[in-house]
Amino acid sequence: LRDIGDVRIILLDTRTQRSRSAKAKRSAFVPPRELDRFFELAAGPELAIVALAQPAFQPPTPYRSFGDKFRAFVDFDRGMENYKTMYPAFWKGLIAARDGKPTVFVGGDVHYNEVAIAQPLGIAQIVSSPMSIVTGLAELSRAREKVFGRQRRRREMRIDALVPGIDGEIDWLVPHKSDEHQGLSTLDLAREHGVYRLRVEHHRSDRDPNGLLVDLTIDPSAPLDRQVSATRRR
Repeated sequence: LRDIGDVRIILLDTRTQRSRSAKAKRSAFVPPRELDRFFELAAGPELAIVALAQPAFQPPTPYRSFGDKFRAFVDFDRGMENYKTMYPAFWKGLIAARDGKPTVFVGGDVHYNEVAIAQPLGIAQIVSSPMSIVTGLAELSRAREKVFGRQRRRREMRIDALVPGIDGEIDWLVPHKSDEHQGLSTLDLAREHGVYRLRVEHHRSDRDPNGLLVDLTIDPSAPLDRQVSATRRR
């Protein structure tokens, strides 16, 4: 936890305290008391920056058909989305705690980069993974996800699938596993006249001097569906 003015940076460890049970309600990626504490910390600041080990914009793992259950068994414990009960509770609790204030997720621990916003909810996500430039890993991950159907489900991810009754549409500015997902990203945050400006500068390699720029404007005083806006350019 770190407060810098009206910005609060929160690290949520969803990896090292996981518990598993044959009953979904008892499985957890963090102890329930720690999740409640996270909601308390997220409720206060004007802008919350939440650091996670993995991306937050993940479609929930389906458990409808035999094929779904087989893929879930093979893929179990890969991420928060595999926790049938706690993952929707995470999103519902976060949206309630933030209560119309903007949130930025940052993370990595995957083999790709990604920038996306859920504009109706005032939420942005920035993923930067140095492993994305390791030759072969991206292709291997892409092939694995094609087999298990995760690429299609990821493109269809909507937060209202987890929290009914909201507008959970996501705009993928640097899409997952696109031609731009490999490389290194840097992140700069500045505040001017009450408005936060967050710049993501993405370079595929040292031979790509211009790179891709994604500028996010975060205005906590604006209506919720206009708090976060973005432009991208080369």
